[in-house]
Amino acid sequence: MKKRKTYTRTRVLRVLLGGELERTRSTDVANHLAMSNSTLRRHLHAEGTSYQDLLNAVRQHACEKALSRRWVPGKCLAAELGFSEPNSFYRAFNRWTGKSYTQYKKEHCNGSASP
Repeated sequence: MKKRKTYTRTRVLRVLLGGELERTRSTDVANHLAMSNSTLRRHLHAEGTSYQDLLNAVRQHACEKALSRRWVPGKCLAAELGFSEPNSFYRAFNRWTGKSYTQYKKEHCNGSASP
């Protein structure tokens, strides 16, 4: 039982980290893992997490990685990370960093093209 505790979570993270976030829905991941969406949800719940929690963690990681290389306009990064609306990305970014995207840019870019 303990092996299964992190097994589904790890498999989902591998799929999310290896895929294109703008095309990754929970049903796609479930199909890739050869299980139904409800089974995926049930397994992740048993492991103390959810698909949305894992997706948010992967999006945050991908955002940090992208911004460490170069500055990307928010609208572009939102689409790259799979957010349906730029405003959803901006709210998530604020949760992750405690700063607005504009404030973050001012503090990390200082007029240059990359942070």
